[in-house]
Amino acid sequence: MEFVRAKRYQQGIIITSLVDVMILLVIFFMLTASFERAESMEITLPAAGSASAVPLNDNPLVVVAAERGRIFFDDRKIDISELGSAVTQSLAADKSRHIVVMNTQGTTVQELISVMDAVYKAGGQNVSLSSWSY
Repeated sequence: MEFVRAKRYQQGIIITSLVDVMILLVIFFMLTASFERAESMEITLPAAGSASAVPLNDNPLVVVAAERGRIFFDDRKIDISELGSAVTQSLAADKSRHIVVMNTQGTTVQELISVMDAVYKAGGQNVSLSSWSY
């Protein structure tokens, strides 16, 4: 008598435990990851029609951020790395001295923010932003 063997189905890979391990790994990496908080500088920009004149003291410091990364301070061209020390020296006598940062038409936002950041790091407190056309 011949017996007919039943066909055995080949079992696939059981992935239930693999999914559990992957979920645990994702949770582990999410909990141990360190997130870096970006620092920002708060500025309030007026709308085009609502800009108003700001009263300045007698002798404000003027920093001009021109196109192609050129920076002028006290009517002379200066590098961004030298701007902080120049502003610090000018503010040595009067820390509350007003500083006007002017930008020309071709200045990028990154160049303007870099100049303003250097002025703030040098101790500038009363900083105004102005547009200058030539």
